[in-house]
Parts: sequence; structure tokens; C-alpha cells
Amino acid sequence: MVTPFCSNSQIRSCIELLARFCDDRLDLKTAGLNDEYFYQSLPLCVIDSVYSIGVRYESTRNTIARYCDYYGLRRIREDRMSFPERAMQESVGEFLDKLESVGIRFFVEQVLRNRQRTSTRSGILKGEAVLRFARCLRRYGVNGFQDVHKVIHDERFGIEIKSIPGQGSGISLAYFFMLTGSEDLVKPDRWLIDFIKEALKITCLQGYAQKLIFGSCEILKAKYPHVSPILLDNAIWNHQRNQKGKKTNRTTFSLAGNRSGGVTMVSSRIGPFDRSEIVLCSADASPNTQKKHDDEAEYFFPGAKWVRAIGNSARRQNCRFVILTTEHGMVNPEEIINHYDRHVEDYREFVRGKWQDTIPSLLKGRGYEI
Repeated sequence: MVTPFCSNSQIRSCIELLARFCDDRLDLKTAGLNDEYFYQSLPLCVIDSVYSIGVRYESTRNTIARYCDYYGLRRIREDRMSFPERAMQESVGEFLDKLESVGIRFFVEQVLRNRQRTSTRSGILKGEAVLRFARCLRRYGVNGFQDVHKVIHDERFGIEIKSIPGQGSGISLAYFFMLTGSEDLVKPDRWLIDFIKEALKITCLQGYAQKLIFGSCEILKAKYPHVSPILLDNAIWNHQRNQKGKKTNRTTFSLAGNRSGGVTMVSSRIGPFDRSEIVLCSADASPNTQKKHDDEAEYFFPGAKWVRAIGNSARRQNCRFVILTTEHGMVNPEEIINHYDRHVEDYREFVRGKWQDTIPSLLKGRGYEI
């Protein structure tokens, strides 16, 4: 394990090993940054940095797109070499005016259509965390990209952001600064930590990920002069994302808690399949089992216990979970859906069209055989 007790020579050996691993596994020659590093306005960075924690990134991209579509805003700037002029950005103040005028409930249910929480236990709505994050920016005089320099090294600002429920680790804060143009930070999420663990064959504490990535960059620059910590972080993220759905001939194990308080060894495979290749799909249910108001798909059918049961099973088995509906097609569990009455026998052509549109878009290209 990479810990504070490691000597400088041990850290240096880890850095050299990680650099070689990066050079071997990543396409650094053509590596670049994804679209989200070129948002048009600062509030999009806030939404992304909060909503992207602990979920599939596709759901975050969809959330950003829904916000921009609702208010008719540009998502990605044209000129990727510089920030947009202030007049071309949605300011933090304008964003807060929108959010505060409609209220949190309307914002998460009708605008973002995403009711994810910062934690499944006693967490607040991520929309509420976004509100608090934006208010903190306003207090410190940060309205657009050109103002971020005021807080990037402000310890008090960091403490305030980390006091927001779900932000204590500092991952969201570091990612926010990365999205706003800082090239000297990394997002030490589970994919980055897993990549380092695979390279070094030992566990790396979150606080040491940045040091290892920084050191690797310095070595890799001899061969790839354009490489920076943020670019290397993004290359690792894309690599891990692409690898997630691929088959592996290895059987690996992880620790899972059991009801007695001990731990159990859990294989990463179920029979011949890796868990990442398996999707558990629940059918929807009749109108009298549905909620009358819009809600996340997983919680929309309180009268149909099998939906939550399959969702819980998917989480226990570390598999993906989706729901097949007659009105909305195949949906992810966090998607907001509304009340409907559309029996498959009465609307065969409509349902067939919905399924043909949504099933491939959700599953194809992600390593599933359909």
C-alpha cells in the first residue's frame, strides 16, 4: 500500500512503474480532453462535479443536456483555446436566480429530471448540493470562468465546499477546478485508484494518487511533451471506461460485508460472465401501481415490489439495472418518468418503436451482447 510510511525511494519506484504502465496501456500520443472540459458556462461545471460522483457518467451528461435544453443554453464552447467572454456565459448569479425562482423540487424533477442523492443514507438531493456549491461561489465573488482564480488556492473556500453533505472527500472540488481549466489536479475517483492498483499491484491511498500521477507525468513528458496531469487523468478515465464492459479471462475477488458483520469473498464473475457484462432488467407495472407524480423510475412503481427487488439484487450482485416500460422504452433507474397507461397489447406498434429506439442506445457499445 502507498502510504505516508513509504520511503522516497519506494515512492519513486512506484512512480516509474506507473509511468511505464501508462505508456503501455494508454494512447498518449493522440490523447486529448473530453467535451466536458470545455463547457460554455461555469454553472455547468458545478452540476457536473456534483452529479458525476458515484454514478455512470452517461447519466451526468444527460442531466447537463436536459438543463441546457430546458433553458436554451449552449453546452460546449466553440473556441476551446480560451474562455468565452463574460457576456456569452451564464453567470453563477443568473444560474442561482433560475434555481431559486423555481425551487429545488421543480429544479430536480422538471429541469434536471434527476433526483439522485449525495448518499443513499442520509444524503441530500444533489440538486441541493449544487445550490449550496453555487451560493458559496457567489459569496466569494466567483461568477464566471475568469473569477475562479480567486478561490482555487483559498483554503476557507475549500473547507466550505467540503462541508456540503457528500463533498467531504474533496473529489468534487478537485474535479470542479479541473473542469474550469486547472491542469495541475486529478480526480482521485475509484477508476483512477483501480488503474493505479492494477499498475502497482498494491493499493494506493486517495491522497497519494495525485503525487503518483504528477510524478508519472514528469517522466512521460520526455516522450509525450504535451502530457499534463489533467490529460493523463482523462486518458486513464477513458481507458477504464472502455475496459469496464470487456470480457476478461481472469477471475478476481473483492470483499463484501455480510449480515453478521464479517466479510465474504465475492467473485467478479457469475458463471462464464463477468458481472460488468450482466444487466438485470425489470418489467414495468400497471397504472394503479405507479405514483401520480413524476419520480425516478426505480421508485415510480411502489405497488410493484419486483421492480425494487430486482434493483436491490443488481446492486448486491454489482450488475447494471434497467427497467423496460411501454411508455418510455428502456430506462435507467435514475431517469425521471411520469404516470402512463399504455398496455402492450393495445399499442404494439408504439411500444415496438420505443423499444427499438431505447434498448440499443442504452446497451450497445457497452460490452453487452443483445
